[in-house]
Amino acid sequence: MDFYELSIAALLSGSAQLVVSMLLMGLLWPLASKVHKSLESSPIYRPNNDWRMSIYLPFVSPFVNGFMTALAYRLLGTSGSLPLGFFSVALPWNVGIEFGVALWFVGAFHGIFIDHCCYRQSLNVTLWFQFMTFVQAIVSGAAIGYWLM
Repeated sequence: MDFYELSIAALLSGSAQLVVSMLLMGLLWPLASKVHKSLESSPIYRPNNDWRMSIYLPFVSPFVNGFMTALAYRLLGTSGSLPLGFFSVALPWNVGIEFGVALWFVGAFHGIFIDHCCYRQSLNVTLWFQFMTFVQAIVSGAAIGYWLM
């Protein structure tokens, strides 16, 4: 397994996630601002001026996520097949998208639902987190599939 290749995939994936997240925040600001208000008023979330909320989450975590997804893609192997059957043609980004969605479904989707069950957070926050992590899984999978396949 080549660390250089994984690092490039992580940089591609992280950059793509960052750009798409910023675009979605701009396009969906009316909804995002409601979620933002819910987060600010909830005692279970850190304030926005905390470095973990203002630096790590928006600017570092996409690259960490990209590296972990690239590593999982290499370790688990995809063999160029389409396990979920969303697409009829196994293009590199299609395989990556299906891989990203599968990881999201067994990881983030269930984890965010568990958080909703355990913590007093609004349904808007839960649905926003589900939507944003789903989009990031698609973008990350597409970038990694394109580079590593």
